Amino acid sequence: DYSSESTIAVDPSGNPYIAWSEINAGGNWQIFLKRWNGSSWEEMGGSTTGGGISSNGSVSWKPAVTVDAAGNPYVAWETITDSPYAYEIYMKRWSGAAWVEMGGASASGGGVSNSSIRAEEPAIALDSSGNPIIVWHDYTFAFNISQIYIRRYSP
Repeated sequence: DYSSESTIAVDPSGNPYIAWSEINAGGNWQIFLKRWNGSSWEEMGGSTTGGGISSNGSVSWKPAVTVDAAGNPYVAWETITDSPYAYEIYMKRWSGAAWVEMGGASASGGGVSNSSIRAEEPAIALDSSGNPIIVWHDYTFAFNISQIYIRRYSP
């Protein structure tokens, strides 16, 4: 296996959560995560098996991670989609039992970014209410322009 692009977040108890990109058995880059439970590293709902968190059959890399007050991680990443060959920002959160999309489509189709160009390099944080805020940049090759975008999710 080949691992790359690691990132870290710490829960309120001081336990680290590590997310990274790795080439899985299918030959695609996918997003994986483990957390320290106080005595050992553990996966969360298949977060280090098969396709990991992203599990989308596409190239997924450049993860960003944050953890809420209850110890539930949110992971954002960059994915190359097939139609039309675009880069999108995707995100999933741990519900306490499974990895789920936010707003119904944060890790499929156009994802968080819904860009027609090249959405890259996500960063993620939580606001004072525990809602995720994601920032990324879109790069337009034709005009050599890069712009910053931000999205806040709320229930």
